[in-house]
Amino acid sequence: MAKQKVVFGLPMEDAKIRTKALQCIAKFPGVRLMSIAGNQLKVEGEGIDPVLMTLKLRKKIRSTQIQTVETDEGKKQVKKDETKKVVVDHIAPPPVLYYVETPIHENYCHIW
Repeated sequence: MAKQKVVFGLPMEDAKIRTKALQCIAKFPGVRLMSIAGNQLKVEGEGIDPVLMTLKLRKKIRSTQIQTVETDEGKKQVKKDETKKVVVDHIAPPPVLYYVETPIHENYCHIW
């Protein structure tokens, strides 16, 4: 999973709202770092869901917006390109041949 940095815009009017926001975000799995600067809440972590965080914050604090979302996938793509690619040849099995034989019914019935 890729590291993500998310910045939320919140009305940080008093300490009670700040503690509610921090407690709400701290419960999410993958959150590594939280910081408050002005009216912004910055969250860093791996595999975090910014949309789900926004919904939870809107339940606690009415007006919440996602301002920026950054991922570190560019660094991982460089690492993936450096690894050797293994080529595997797939050999298909031969086709199944069907032979249909029509039965010949000879009439052996003789009237004597």
